[in-house]
Amino acid sequence: MSPGNVSVVTDQDLNHFVQWSQMIEKVQECEKEIMASGEDQMVIASFKGLDGLFSGQSDAPTVTTSAVNLRAEGINVSSLCEDQLQAYTIITHHLAATLQGESQEQLLMILTGEGGMGKSGVIQSVMEYFKRQNVPHKLGKGAYTGIAASLIGGKMLHVLFGLTINWGGMLSAAKI
Repeated sequence: MSPGNVSVVTDQDLNHFVQWSQMIEKVQECEKEIMASGEDQMVIASFKGLDGLFSGQSDAPTVTTSAVNLRAEGINVSSLCEDQLQAYTIITHHLAATLQGESQEQLLMILTGEGGMGKSGVIQSVMEYFKRQNVPHKLGKGAYTGIAASLIGGKMLHVLFGLTINWGGMLSAAKI
Protein backbone atom coordinates (compact mmCIF):
# COMPACT_ATOMS: atom_id res chain seq x y z
CA MET A 1 0.00 0.00 0.00
CA SER A 2 1.44 3.37 -0.94
CA PRO A 3 1.54 6.20 1.62
CA GLY A 4 -1.34 7.95 -0.15
CA ASN A 5 -3.72 5.01 0.26
CA VAL A 6 -5.64 4.79 3.49
CA SER A 7 -7.92 1.91 4.37
CA VAL A 8 -10.94 2.23 6.60
CA VAL A 9 -10.90 0.38 9.91
CA THR A 10 -13.69 -2.15 10.06
CA ASP A 11 -15.56 -3.38 13.11
CA GLN A 12 -13.72 -6.68 12.72
CA ASP A 13 -10.35 -4.87 12.76
CA LEU A 14 -11.35 -3.05 15.92
CA ASN A 15 -12.50 -6.30 17.54
CA HIS A 16 -9.14 -7.92 16.72
CA PHE A 17 -7.31 -4.97 18.23
CA VAL A 18 -9.38 -5.17 21.44
CA GLN A 19 -8.76 -8.94 21.75
CA TRP A 20 -5.02 -8.50 21.23
CA SER A 21 -4.89 -5.63 23.73
CA GLN A 22 -6.69 -7.72 26.35
CA MET A 23 -4.20 -10.57 25.93
CA ILE A 24 -1.24 -8.20 26.30
CA GLU A 25 -2.81 -6.66 29.43
CA LYS A 26 -3.14 -10.13 30.97
CA VAL A 27 0.57 -10.79 30.39
CA GLN A 28 1.48 -7.40 31.87
CA GLU A 29 -0.66 -8.05 34.97
CA CYS A 30 1.11 -11.35 35.51
CA GLU A 31 4.50 -9.64 35.12
CA LYS A 32 3.53 -7.04 37.75
CA GLU A 33 2.52 -9.78 40.22
CA ILE A 34 5.84 -11.57 39.72
CA MET A 35 7.84 -8.36 40.12
CA ALA A 36 5.93 -7.52 43.32
CA SER A 37 6.65 -10.97 44.78
CA GLY A 38 10.40 -10.32 44.64
CA GLU A 39 11.02 -13.96 43.70
CA ASP A 40 13.60 -15.02 41.16
CA GLN A 41 11.03 -15.74 38.44
CA MET A 42 10.03 -14.70 34.96
CA VAL A 43 6.71 -14.79 33.07
CA ILE A 44 6.13 -17.06 30.11
CA ALA A 45 3.16 -16.32 27.89
CA SER A 46 1.70 -18.88 25.49
CA PHE A 47 -0.65 -17.57 22.83
CA LYS A 48 -3.08 -19.91 21.09
CA GLY A 49 -5.46 -19.18 18.26
CA LEU A 50 -3.68 -16.11 16.91
CA ASP A 51 -4.10 -17.41 13.38
CA GLY A 52 -7.87 -17.20 13.91
CA LEU A 53 -7.55 -13.62 15.06
CA PHE A 54 -6.79 -12.43 11.55
CA SER A 55 -8.54 -15.08 9.46
CA GLY A 56 -12.04 -14.13 10.57
CA GLN A 57 -12.68 -17.20 12.71
CA SER A 58 -15.11 -16.54 15.53
CA ASP A 59 -13.13 -18.28 18.31
CA ALA A 60 -11.26 -15.74 20.37
CA PRO A 61 -7.55 -16.40 20.85
CA THR A 62 -6.32 -17.14 24.34
CA VAL A 63 -3.21 -16.45 26.34
CA THR A 64 -1.90 -18.55 29.20
CA THR A 65 0.68 -17.12 31.54
CA SER A 66 2.88 -18.92 34.00
CA ALA A 67 5.71 -18.00 36.30
CA VAL A 68 8.98 -19.85 35.88
CA ASN A 69 11.41 -20.21 38.75
CA LEU A 70 14.87 -19.30 37.50
CA ARG A 71 16.41 -21.82 39.90
CA ALA A 72 14.00 -24.66 39.13
CA GLU A 73 15.29 -28.20 39.56
CA GLY A 74 18.39 -26.78 41.26
CA ILE A 75 19.75 -25.55 37.94
CA ASN A 76 21.08 -22.03 38.30
CA VAL A 77 20.29 -20.18 35.10
CA SER A 78 20.66 -16.71 36.58
CA SER A 79 23.86 -16.18 34.54
CA LEU A 80 21.94 -16.52 31.26
CA CYS A 81 21.02 -13.29 29.51
CA GLU A 82 17.38 -12.62 28.57
CA ASP A 83 17.56 -14.21 25.10
CA GLN A 84 19.41 -17.24 26.41
CA LEU A 85 16.92 -17.64 29.24
CA GLN A 86 14.07 -17.42 26.76
CA ALA A 87 15.59 -20.23 24.67
CA TYR A 88 16.14 -22.33 27.82
CA THR A 89 12.55 -21.75 28.94
CA ILE A 90 11.03 -22.61 25.56
CA ILE A 91 12.93 -25.89 25.50
CA THR A 92 12.21 -26.88 29.11
CA HIS A 93 8.51 -25.96 28.86
CA HIS A 94 8.21 -28.02 25.70
CA LEU A 95 9.80 -31.00 27.43
CA ALA A 96 7.60 -30.59 30.52
CA ALA A 97 4.46 -30.48 28.37
CA THR A 98 5.61 -33.54 26.43
CA LEU A 99 6.33 -35.46 29.63
CA GLN A 100 2.86 -34.56 30.93
CA GLY A 101 1.36 -36.23 27.87
CA GLU A 102 0.44 -33.14 25.87
CA SER A 103 0.59 -33.65 22.13
CA GLN A 104 3.59 -31.64 20.96
CA GLU A 105 5.26 -31.25 17.60
CA GLN A 106 8.97 -31.88 17.65
CA LEU A 107 10.80 -28.76 18.78
CA LEU A 108 13.64 -27.77 16.49
CA MET A 109 15.74 -24.84 17.68
CA ILE A 110 18.91 -23.25 16.40
CA LEU A 111 21.10 -21.17 18.70
CA THR A 112 23.23 -18.77 16.70
CA GLY A 113 25.89 -16.26 17.60
CA GLU A 114 29.59 -15.56 17.47
CA GLY A 115 32.07 -17.53 19.53
CA GLY A 116 31.92 -16.65 23.22
CA MET A 117 28.27 -15.56 23.15
CA GLY A 118 27.13 -18.31 25.55
CA LYS A 119 25.53 -20.86 23.26
CA SER A 120 27.31 -23.74 24.99
CA GLY A 121 26.19 -22.41 28.39
CA VAL A 122 22.56 -22.51 27.31
CA ILE A 123 23.00 -26.02 25.95
CA GLN A 124 24.74 -27.18 29.15
CA SER A 125 21.80 -25.84 31.21
CA VAL A 126 19.30 -27.57 28.92
CA MET A 127 21.30 -30.81 29.09
CA GLU A 128 21.24 -30.66 32.89
CA TYR A 129 17.47 -30.15 32.86
CA PHE A 130 16.96 -33.14 30.54
CA LYS A 131 19.28 -35.23 32.75
CA ARG A 132 17.30 -34.33 35.89
CA GLN A 133 14.09 -35.32 34.10
CA ASN A 134 15.73 -38.70 33.29
CA VAL A 135 15.38 -38.16 29.53
CA PRO A 136 18.82 -37.07 28.28
CA HIS A 137 18.31 -39.33 25.24
CA LYS A 138 15.49 -37.06 24.02
CA LEU A 139 17.88 -34.17 23.34
CA GLY A 140 19.70 -34.10 20.01
CA LYS A 141 22.62 -31.70 19.78
CA GLY A 142 24.52 -30.67 16.69
CA ALA A 143 27.09 -28.10 15.62
CA TYR A 144 28.77 -26.94 12.41
CA THR A 145 32.27 -27.91 13.50
CA GLY A 146 33.76 -30.90 15.27
CA ILE A 147 35.21 -28.76 18.06
CA ALA A 148 31.86 -27.10 18.79
CA ALA A 149 30.11 -30.49 18.67
CA SER A 150 32.59 -32.00 21.12
CA LEU A 151 32.11 -29.08 23.55
CA ILE A 152 28.38 -29.83 23.84
CA GLY A 153 28.59 -33.62 23.59
CA GLY A 154 26.87 -33.50 20.21
CA LYS A 155 27.54 -34.41 16.61
CA MET A 156 28.41 -32.46 13.52
CA LEU A 157 25.25 -31.49 11.64
CA HIS A 158 25.89 -33.69 8.61
CA VAL A 159 26.27 -36.73 10.89
CA LEU A 160 23.24 -35.80 12.98
CA PHE A 161 21.09 -35.57 9.86
CA GLY A 162 22.62 -38.64 8.18
CA LEU A 163 24.09 -36.69 5.26
CA THR A 164 27.07 -37.89 3.28
CA ILE A 165 29.79 -36.07 1.40
CA ASN A 166 30.96 -36.93 -2.12
CA TRP A 167 34.72 -37.61 -2.03
CA GLY A 168 35.96 -38.08 -5.60
CA GLY A 169 32.84 -39.79 -6.89
CA MET A 170 32.25 -41.89 -3.76
CA LEU A 171 29.55 -41.10 -1.26
CA SER A 172 30.84 -41.61 2.21
CA ALA A 173 30.29 -40.41 5.72
CA ALA A 174 33.13 -42.55 7.04
CA LYS A 175 35.85 -40.27 5.60
CA ILE A 176 34.75 -37.34 7.68
